[in-house]
Amino acid sequence: MKNNISNNKPVGRSNFVYKLRSIANWARSFVRFRIRQRWIKTSGMTRIHSTVHLNAPHRILTFGHHVQLGPHCHVSADAHFGNYVLCAAHVSFIGRNEHSYNIAGTPVWESPRGTDAPTEIGNDVWIGHGAIIMGGVKIGNGAIIAAGSVVTKDVAPLTIVGGNPAKVIKKRFNTEEEENIHLEAIRNL
Repeated sequence: MKNNISNNKPVGRSNFVYKLRSIANWARSFVRFRIRQRWIKTSGMTRIHSTVHLNAPHRILTFGHHVQLGPHCHVSADAHFGNYVLCAAHVSFIGRNEHSYNIAGTPVWESPRGTDAPTEIGNDVWIGHGAIIMGGVKIGNGAIIAAGSVVTKDVAPLTIVGGNPAKVIKKRFNTEEEENIHLEAIRNL
């Protein structure tokens, strides 16, 4: 019997249904990224759910290999996604280009807006359900963002963060040797 875990096939599904769904997902992605939204750059297998909203303000949006955005994610900031990035459902990438509120005599509605550097997500990053990532943040390689977190500052590599605002919960590995082995492995992804 074939091992369903090693080939990433859902348990209990026939090979025909699995292959048919894979072809349909590829076709949908092709139409979306090669025809309708040419400004989005993809470098490999990218799984973006059909309910994901992509609206980078300066049309800077790149995806590495094996990036997955779950249902109802919103990308409203310029962003660069590394390789092997997993985003659960309802994750939001929000720009910080908010209105200035401290200009005397100017209503907030008419105030100038700020600008952001692109958000950068490293390789082997996992972002949990409902997390909010503010614009201009850098998430290091191997980081994990807990569900419901609000990330307002950079996240160091191989760090697990959570909360509002997100704070370090712990390091992903117990020893520096394990960290070095993992960083070397994901550097070559």
